Amino acid sequence: MRWASDYVRAVVCLVALLVPALGARGQGALASDPNLPVQVVLDQFGAGDIARSGEWTGVRVRLRDSASTSREVLVRLHGLDPDGDVPVSTRDLTLNPGVDQFVWMYVRLPFNFKGGDDLTLSVYEAREGGRKPSGEPWFAPGDLLGRATLTPTPNKVMDSQMGLTGVIGPRTLGLSGYSERPAAGTLSDAYHLRLHENVEAVPGLTPASLPDSWLGLTQYETIVWAGGEPLELHEPNKLDPRQAEAIRDYVARGGHLVIVLPAVGQVWTNRESNRLKDIMPSVAVQRNESVDPAPYRPLLNIRPTLRYPTKGITVHTFRVPPDAEPQDAMEVLNGPDGRCVVVRRLVGAGAVTLVGLDLNETGFSQGGALDAEVFWHRVLGWRGKLTPDDQNNAGPNAASIFGTSRTPYYMDGDIPSEIAQTGKTAVGVIAGFFVFLAYWLVAGPVGYTVLKARGLQRHAWVGFVGATIVFTALAWGGAAGLRPQRLEARHFTLLDHVYGQPVQRARLWASVFLPGYGESRVSVGAPSGLGPNAVTAWDTPGDDESWAKFPDAREYAIENADPGTVLVPTRATSKHIQADWAGGPAWKMPMPVAGEDGRPGAITLNPDAWPAGTAPVLSGVLTHDLPGPLHDVLIVVFRRQDTLRASGGDGVNAALDQPIVRATAFRVTSDWAPGTANSLDLGIVTGRPAGIADGGAGSVDLSQVLGDIIPRPPAAYTIAAPIPNDRSSRVNRLTGLALLHLLPPPNLQDNTVSQYAALRRATHGWDLSRWATQPSVMVIGHLGGDGVDAPSPVPLIVDGEAVPTRGRTVVRWVYPLGTNPPSFPAESPGR
Repeated sequence: MRWASDYVRAVVCLVALLVPALGARGQGALASDPNLPVQVVLDQFGAGDIARSGEWTGVRVRLRDSASTSREVLVRLHGLDPDGDVPVSTRDLTLNPGVDQFVWMYVRLPFNFKGGDDLTLSVYEAREGGRKPSGEPWFAPGDLLGRATLTPTPNKVMDSQMGLTGVIGPRTLGLSGYSERPAAGTLSDAYHLRLHENVEAVPGLTPASLPDSWLGLTQYETIVWAGGEPLELHEPNKLDPRQAEAIRDYVARGGHLVIVLPAVGQVWTNRESNRLKDIMPSVAVQRNESVDPAPYRPLLNIRPTLRYPTKGITVHTFRVPPDAEPQDAMEVLNGPDGRCVVVRRLVGAGAVTLVGLDLNETGFSQGGALDAEVFWHRVLGWRGKLTPDDQNNAGPNAASIFGTSRTPYYMDGDIPSEIAQTGKTAVGVIAGFFVFLAYWLVAGPVGYTVLKARGLQRHAWVGFVGATIVFTALAWGGAAGLRPQRLEARHFTLLDHVYGQPVQRARLWASVFLPGYGESRVSVGAPSGLGPNAVTAWDTPGDDESWAKFPDAREYAIENADPGTVLVPTRATSKHIQADWAGGPAWKMPMPVAGEDGRPGAITLNPDAWPAGTAPVLSGVLTHDLPGPLHDVLIVVFRRQDTLRASGGDGVNAALDQPIVRATAFRVTSDWAPGTANSLDLGIVTGRPAGIADGGAGSVDLSQVLGDIIPRPPAAYTIAAPIPNDRSSRVNRLTGLALLHLLPPPNLQDNTVSQYAALRRATHGWDLSRWATQPSVMVIGHLGGDGVDAPSPVPLIVDGEAVPTRGRTVVRWVYPLGTNPPSFPAESPGR
């Protein structure tokens, strides 16, 4: 929809050469102004003092007021918008004289933000300016009381291609293996030396320093809580109610909270002492002291070259009460005695996992005995060797064989083209070309020839002026006729739902045409029982040229308490936005069909399924009532985690780069239309491939599907391999966003081609590989796209009017099956 703005932006580029754009980034760091009464000190730039470009970020500052009495102030953090406007995050609070007070502010960093760039924070006297729709007072800025330029150091802002795991506690507990950067000057920091994406573990977070909104936590795909307890507000180093609510929202919106129980004094299952008790797994906990760690080695470390603790450890085991709901307590890993040591509760689109093994024991946390690819792979659902092959006695050191060439393969790199208004732009450009061509001919050679033939060439200037007037009117009239006159948006949306959970989550990227001049209130529908949703301007990753700023750049406010509503400047052009929504079901997702006896429908995993037996993998029938047919449907059945490997011998030499799960995938080869008349019989779809009828599905091992998603680079490209852009490749990439951490790692033995590195920049937190750790069924399908328009489930509203959305929604639906933890190897000690 940007055809109308192309001309405007061209003019802007010329103006920008002469007039500095408003809202430009500051140069260098400025201290808090000492002449103002409120002193501002940057405390954290991002949760844990780490941020990532292209992401919502929490910024915590310390304020100290020298006034003699308390007063209401307005804190304003100036952000960055690719249109040149200045989004200003605002928050009002009461400052007490001479007291250090901490406040969290939230802003989305653009993709090109880096350490050394800066943001400006100001503190104003708060003057009541009316009432909000909620009835609360609305404050306008009065006198300036404080100002500071906030400049994070280069190592505090991670590249948008890097993943992040937050660790509450001082130790990374083996998670640092997921971030192994190549030698300086060889590969990008975003690439893992042996995997794809680098996932940086950020230790040192404390309960007291956590953000008070889910927006500040969303940069972390997983948060591992390994230190501190969730106790009362006024106790040091504890969680307060706002932080507890932020964690609940973070989990319900798809986050994964992993809690490692302390050896002594755990209170996580104590309702009176735990503000997060309502999202904890419903289990009874038994503490076992001085447990021999040897039988647990297949869960923690199978490399004989590493030292392993020999003294007794503390192990908490979990018992699921008979009255617990299945999704409130799902066993993930059992110990050698069959008792559960890792248990999970599903919460909305996310999960909370309790770990009963004392990973903080010195032998694990400091001695290197905790192997991430043995333990954390089976908790997080990730894949790949984190150690060189020579440490596994499996041949030459792959790191020395591996070449220095990697080609970024952005799994979410198709988003800009998905939301581009290319058709309307082409119409405007072609029309403009022909109008100019006609004008040139009439005002130039053709007009002069006609006048000369009639002996009127002396009046050529009159003809020239007349042609100019006529074609100017024609150009303006044509532009007005071609310009859209109503709200509309082209979108790309990810939509997730876990069967049985009351929450759906979605993220929308859209190019929204705002037809008016002035201001428009853009909002995303209110959530149901969760914290506020969020909408923000969005910039194209890696495209700094898209930052063509308008000369009339203006500020617009974003309330910290309600980032789901923004009053943006409008110029009858399109604006790129990102909207995060979660709430009660917006669409009727797939669901099992009820039986003829009226009992609720269900999906079951057949114990005698092929290849060992003859039955289909699943039994059950699915239907959906989505607003259109699903195409390119992929059904992934995670049957069970693979058997744990023994320490030493062929257990170490086994293909650790393979998924830790036994899984089968089925491609539905025809569109799946809505309605019970078009139900999907899983007994047919998941049967033996030879027995599948036309229009059914093709069955393959999951590894084959994953290999299709991240293809082998073509031969002869040793520096930069081309990125396939055919329809199948685009669909595979967008589908593969759900399975990113399960993708096959690069072939370290092949240095004849530039290896693809599967990366993402805009979709961190939207991987669903965690489901590989427990029996489940995942359905991924596309609604719209490839020339077919379909709506988005995200309720986008402009000035009170619902915005018609057209584009593609990738639907990801998960059905949890019964728990079935992996078995121990027969030769394991203690068996």
